[in-house]
Amino acid sequence: SSAHNATTLTEGVSGVAWTSVTNCRLTDAAVGTVTLTPGKTARALTYTNFKAAVPDNGWITGVQFNVTAAKSSLGNVVNITAQLTVGGGLVGLAHVTPITATTLKDHKIGGDPDLWSVSTLSVSDVENAAFGVQLDITNSAGSAGSDTPSVDGLILTVYWSRRRGLSALGVGM
Repeated sequence: SSAHNATTLTEGVSGVAWTSVTNCRLTDAAVGTVTLTPGKTARALTYTNFKAAVPDNGWITGVQFNVTAAKSSLGNVVNITAQLTVGGGLVGLAHVTPITATTLKDHKIGGDPDLWSVSTLSVSDVENAAFGVQLDITNSAGSAGSDTPSVDGLILTVYWSRRRGLSALGVGM
């Protein structure tokens, strides 16, 4: 297996703009940040073009993303909502994960077995440049005050299987 970052990171147009959004692509301690008042959501971050490779005779058994992120106040409820992109569109069941620390930490979303309620996720889907994940980060309406979440990158792991055994392909750094 080999590791690659998403080569494409796109910031959405609706929501609060990120500062240094390009720093959200690589896990390298350079972060992108966004200041959110309670009830506000940052512009979506869409990560694609991971260059994942799975053998032709493999089948996908799970998809996991590790998002390296932090929030600025433990008193706030800041969530990551993640949804797969296949062929350029959002598919499957969105996953919601709270950001739990004020220092950068990996937040696991998905895993094996987890196909995100996509019944026909294929090898060609995950190898396609348009395969990825969209992240929406929200400071809950019930939070004590403003929060400045930060994102330092994302790693994709595609779990696949052949006739016997299980393998994982880690993609991202």
